[in-house]
Amino acid sequence: MPEWQPIETAPRDDTWILLSGGTVDWAEYAFGITCPPVVVACRRSEEWIVSLADSGYALTRYRNPTHWMPLPATPLPDDAPTQSSREEFTVPERSSPYLKPRHVRRGS
Repeated sequence: MPEWQPIETAPRDDTWILLSGGTVDWAEYAFGITCPPVVVACRRSEEWIVSLADSGYALTRYRNPTHWMPLPATPLPDDAPTQSSREEFTVPERSSPYLKPRHVRRGS
């Protein structure tokens, strides 16, 4: 099983990994979501991006993580279909009765 590693050794590309020790700085859409102690994130430019979907859709910047770990292998069989990390998806329209986002900005 992989172990936690110092953040300085983390991949700097679009690889999804586990992060810990940081804080949420900004949320595009938020529903009072509290960031868990471990998040799945990827590095985009100079920022860590976290996707939270606890009670809605949220893209969040994660600041100053201290440690990272590769994602564990999935429990799926080897021949199971997988989803590409670059596959496009559709975010519900703001007018959706099931999604009522509110814009939240924290920090600068």
